[in-house]
Amino acid sequence: STFGGNPLATAAGNAVLQEIERAGLIQNAVTRGAQLREIIAALRSPLIAEVRGQGLLIGIGLTTPVAHALADAALELGLIVNAPNESSIRIAPPLIVGDAELAEFRELFTKAREAGQ
Repeated sequence: STFGGNPLATAAGNAVLQEIERAGLIQNAVTRGAQLREIIAALRSPLIAEVRGQGLLIGIGLTTPVAHALADAALELGLIVNAPNESSIRIAPPLIVGDAELAEFRELFTKAREAGQ
């Protein structure tokens, strides 16, 4: 790569890793990821077949192929999710996600689910 291995790139990478450790972002990803999976499971929607993933990279398997419509409905509400195929939704919030953002996700994803079916 262009900048790989040089002292400046290495120092920048180390600074980023130190900040991730200092801010407890790894633990936040573990904790918030579990909360996010619980939020999705608590919806008890017949549209949701499974919730998979680790940390803050979450996949939602759908029972019907409406992922793109669901992702479009979510985007109209201001919620960015990804539909990698017609029967999966991918959620990847930032490492700094907190209670307020998870509550907002619950509200917006519920509305998008209803609109996207």
